[in-house]
Amino acid sequence: MEKMILHCPAPERNSTGWTLRHLADSRVQSGCRPVGGDASREKPEVCTISRLYSGNSGLYWCESDEGDQRTNAVNITVVYGHVSIQGPTQPVAEGDSVTLRCLHWQKSANTTAFYRNGVEILPHSGTEMTIHSATIADQGFYKCAVSNGTESPETWLSVRGNLTFQPTFPTEVQTSSKKGAGSWLMVVVPCCILGILVVVALGLLAFRRSGCSLAGYFAGGSPKEEVPQTKPDATEIQWDLPWMEMEATAGSDSGTGAGKLTYN
Repeated sequence: MEKMILHCPAPERNSTGWTLRHLADSRVQSGCRPVGGDASREKPEVCTISRLYSGNSGLYWCESDEGDQRTNAVNITVVYGHVSIQGPTQPVAEGDSVTLRCLHWQKSANTTAFYRNGVEILPHSGTEMTIHSATIADQGFYKCAVSNGTESPETWLSVRGNLTFQPTFPTEVQTSSKKGAGSWLMVVVPCCILGILVVVALGLLAFRRSGCSLAGYFAGGSPKEEVPQTKPDATEIQWDLPWMEMEATAGSDSGTGAGKLTYN
C-alpha cells in the first residue's frame, strides 16, 4: 500500500488557517479525516493518507477559512483495476496541447474510447488522445474505456485561462457609491415635487377662504371691497361718533338740553 502526504499553506498570524478540500463524484469533502487521512496538532496543515484506495482519487486543493484564497488544484488518481487514464496533475495554460493516455496493465488496448463528463468524445481510437490548443471548454472529468467495456477512474483536467489582474474591491466600492447616489436622487426628487405641490395646494386653499377670486385678482389687480350703501341721514352718519357726542347732537336737534335716543 502506498501513502500520500498533502501539504496546505501554514497558517499566518492574521489567518485562522487552511482547509483541505477533495472533489470526487461531484461531491466535495472538507478536512483531512473525511478523506481517510490524519493530521497532527503540531502541523494541522499536513494531511497524511497512509492507505490509499480508489475513493482517494479526485481533485485536491487548499482553501483559506475566510474563503477568499485558494491554491491550485492537484489531480490524484488511485488505480486498483486494470485500466487507468494518465493526464496532467497540474492545471494547464489555455492554448497549450494536452495528451491523455489510456493504460491497460495486463495487455495492450488497441481500441479505446475517451469520455468527458460522461459523454463519449473520441470512440475507436488508439491509446492516446491529444487536445491541441486547449480552452476552458475542454476542462472537465475524463476517463477511458477499453474494448471489453472496462473503464478507468475519472481524472480532472483543469485549464487555466490567461487572466489579467483586476482590483475588484475598488470597483465594487465605486459601483456601490454610484448605486447609492442614484437611490438618493430617486428619493429626494419625488419628495421635492410633492412638497411643492403641497405648498401650492395650501396657498390656493387659503386664497379661496379669504373670499378672493383668482380671475379677478389677476385681471384687475386686487379685488375691490364693496362699500355699504347708506342713506344721507344725519342720525346714521353720526353712528360713528362717540356716545357722548351722539347724545349731545340728539339733544340739540330736539331743542332740549339733554336729549335721549329712542329706538322704534
